[in-house]
Amino acid sequence: MRVRARGWLCLFLACGLAGWSCAAPADPPVWKAVPEVRDWLNGAEPQFEHLHLDLPLVSEEGMSVPLAIDVTSAMTPDDSIVAIRVFAAGNPQPEVLDLTLDPRLGRAVFETRIRLDESQTVLVLARHSDGRVFAAEQAVRVANSGCLARSEEAFDAPMGEPRVAVPDPFPADRGHGEVRSLILHPMETGFREGPDGEPLPRRIIEDFSVSLDGEIVLAARFHAAMSANPYLAFRLAPEQDGELVLRWLDETGEERSATRTVRVVD
Repeated sequence: MRVRARGWLCLFLACGLAGWSCAAPADPPVWKAVPEVRDWLNGAEPQFEHLHLDLPLVSEEGMSVPLAIDVTSAMTPDDSIVAIRVFAAGNPQPEVLDLTLDPRLGRAVFETRIRLDESQTVLVLARHSDGRVFAAEQAVRVANSGCLARSEEAFDAPMGEPRVAVPDPFPADRGHGEVRSLILHPMETGFREGPDGEPLPRRIIEDFSVSLDGEIVLAARFHAAMSANPYLAFRLAPEQDGELVLRWLDETGEERSATRTVRVVD
């Protein structure tokens, strides 16, 4: 018995001296564990700074979880955020939202609503014009699935009319103002069941773009994890009066657009 006890003691001390190497290994971080994230990083290691992510700690409904992103940047040609990606690794598909930014936005600030299938960690990555990648993540507890819940809504209804609100006027000297956009659309994931228990066909708006006087200042790729009736608020800093055009393209080829006049205060 004394020999056996001495053996256990030696094993315990060995594990302790090895830095608890006998314990089960910790799960890798999301940015290392998800192939889609690794592919986008392309070898870059994210820096957890300069990016603020705002999500509720608890969401009763995973169908529509508010998300806000704010990345520190001067948004000039030499100092700008050029792309943002949102991932939810616990969803059937981890991609949520892809954004391509132009410095004329004035600020890298966005608000939207997303679907979360289960309690999980949401990861946001932002690529700077100098190649650095900033990151932020937040755990969200979800009570009811947003990707698999049965739907009672019509999935084949046509796209509704866009709703767009712009400041009138925008502040001068590259002062930025908030543009809010929403369009009625089911954003059917392809994972949910209808009232009869049969899977509903996937149908989502894939592409969204914003152009100012014919030049694109924001391009977005929506994935199935975007909430129904996709909402996206962003900042814009026009230098002069112009024409703002927003376009939504359904993967079926259906398209809607909205045009707004931009005025800049003298």
